[in-house]
Amino acid sequence: MFGTFAVLGRIRQAELESGCAPWCASDDVRRMRRDYLVADVALGVSVLAFGGALWTLLAAPTKAPPVSAWARPLPGGVGVGVGFVL
Repeated sequence: MFGTFAVLGRIRQAELESGCAPWCASDDVRRMRRDYLVADVALGVSVLAFGGALWTLLAAPTKAPPVSAWARPLPGGVGVGVGFVL
């Protein structure tokens, strides 16, 4: 999306510079600036999304915590206790 609107803005700018500059209609200039603004916002959102994904990837634990299990007789010999530790 960034690339599309940046190219559209550049095309409109080139048309204005070669055709009517510096007396271009304000609507034409506004359209060109809108394309550049949409491109800038799309680029900012992309950079923030990439940064968030990278931070999530790097902040994740590198390996799963060890899991242990145990079994032992209960006091009085009535049964067996079983437990898991994550």
